[in-house]
Amino acid sequence: MLRLTPSAFDNDRASWGLAISGAYALQGDATRAHAYADSARAALEEQIAATPQDGQLHALLGVALATLGRGAEAIQEAERGVSLVPLTNSGTNGTYMLHQRARTFLLLGEKEKALDDIEQLLTRPYFVTRAWLRIDPNFASLKGYPRFERIVAEK
Repeated sequence: MLRLTPSAFDNDRASWGLAISGAYALQGDATRAHAYADSARAALEEQIAATPQDGQLHALLGVALATLGRGAEAIQEAERGVSLVPLTNSGTNGTYMLHQRARTFLLLGEKEKALDDIEQLLTRPYFVTRAWLRIDPNFASLKGYPRFERIVAEK
């Protein structure tokens, strides 16, 4: 995966940067994770300039900024994504925004806020399930955290 170029992502440098950043983060390579997150940030900011009401772009910018440690900006963008695509009448799109906000909070170490969103996610039709949360490495930092363990144990 780390050898892929933006062309493998339909030349979407934001998606490419976030994917590669995430892969490096999972390997513990913060320097490269930050570099690719910054590439994603730049691409997302360009895309948002062209389509400022696109909630997904704002939510993903929140993830990129959180990876870069820019907490206040990251939360602002994640919140913007959720506000542009609310849970009501949006099918899974609003749930996806909630998922991205949870990721943003988690990247910033805001476990309780991430878990608030995760609990909401689990009440909606979406691919994230308790079983998914137990195996997804993006949520590994929650393992052993009492509230998380209660949430993933519930049936």
